[in-house]
Amino acid sequence: MDGSLAAGVLDPDLLALQLRPLEALERPFGLVGVESVLCGTPIVVADNVGCAEVVRDAGSLRFALADAASFERAIREAIDRWRRGTHRVADPHAALSYYPGVQTHLDALLRHAARISA
Repeated sequence: MDGSLAAGVLDPDLLALQLRPLEALERPFGLVGVESVLCGTPIVVADNVGCAEVVRDAGSLRFALADAASFERAIREAIDRWRRGTHRVADPHAALSYYPGVQTHLDALLRHAARISA
């Protein structure tokens, strides 16, 4: 690796990282980040992406959308983790700040509906 992260240049190490970069000009939540983590794939996530609030450090590498150097640091850390063999999310549920099971969501919706109807 020559250390270059120039636009349009894909270092072979970057192709093998198996990570999901997430950035947005707005603040959508989406489920892509959570789904990636649940599959053991870490995310490289901008500070303005909604799922950054629920994915813990164990499942993410964070960067500031307005700071290209922070993105480069996150990618370099991802490469270092890959080289050490620690790039996969070891415990996906622990990497989230909530339990993503269907029953958890259903219970929360039913509690909300009960409050609304009361």
